Amino acid sequence: MKLIFISLLIVNIAMAVIIQLGSDGEHVADASALLAPEKIILLSKRVDCLNWGDFLEQEAQQAKIALVDQDINNPLSVTFSKHADLYWVHIPPLPDQQAANREINKLRNLGIASFRVEEHGVWLNAISFSMLHDRAASQKLLLELQTKGVAEARIKERNIQLQKIVIHEPDEKLEIKLQDLVEKYPGSELVHATCKRL
Repeated sequence: MKLIFISLLIVNIAMAVIIQLGSDGEHVADASALLAPEKIILLSKRVDCLNWGDFLEQEAQQAKIALVDQDINNPLSVTFSKHADLYWVHIPPLPDQQAANREINKLRNLGIASFRVEEHGVWLNAISFSMLHDRAASQKLLLELQTKGVAEARIKERNIQLQKIVIHEPDEKLEIKLQDLVEKYPGSELVHATCKRL
């Protein structure tokens, strides 16, 4: 009885090995037939793209949102472009949020509506009126503010790294659509380039 059991066990193991070896060979043959190396197309590492800029950080975020609002689904990335000397018209950081709120109310009472309160970093609670490329324009704005009674306003020269938005693999239709959007951001421009495939 033991001898029959051992014989059957050996036969079953031998059959399992034969079936396994045979099926592996078939799968290898099937896999090589599926690969078809002559049909493999290598994609270029670089693709056409459009660079849209140059923006301050906040402007770049607004422009990116505008692209999404326009249903532009091409891959996008934001990258640094160049450094620029800008003239920042601002009120230096106030001690706390309450002081900033008092200053905001004062500005509104003076009829000044175009400003932004810095919300983080070393400039927390500073009030920003504008960041200008031209010194004369910044001095003109400062004089207007002081004439209205904003004696605390100052000009600070800052070297800022600007940003650009990279729009990957655009077509002609998209470029036409973007031209209308670019016009809403004075000083920005679209430039044809190549960039790394995402």
